[in-house]
Amino acid sequence: AFVDHQGTYFEEEFIATGFGSYLAMPILRNEWTPDISLDAAKALVVKCLQVCFYRDCRAYNRIQFGTCDAQGVTISESIAMEHFWGHK
Repeated sequence: AFVDHQGTYFEEEFIATGFGSYLAMPILRNEWTPDISLDAAKALVVKCLQVCFYRDCRAYNRIQFGTCDAQGVTISESIAMEHFWGHK
């Protein structure tokens, strides 16, 4: 479920907000599956965020993953997404 700061509520299998709603949603629609593994989901998130990163001059390439399941809550250390700016 998604609830924004104004109380807008809706349920969906995946969500992207802000700039990601334009750039990440097409990727999510094409590549997300109901039986996606955690590792595949993380790779998909990285792919979406890389697209956003390359198109936002103020973006930062470090991200953190948080998971919440029956075993508890886990928040990873931040990781740097791979990127390349040396195009000629």
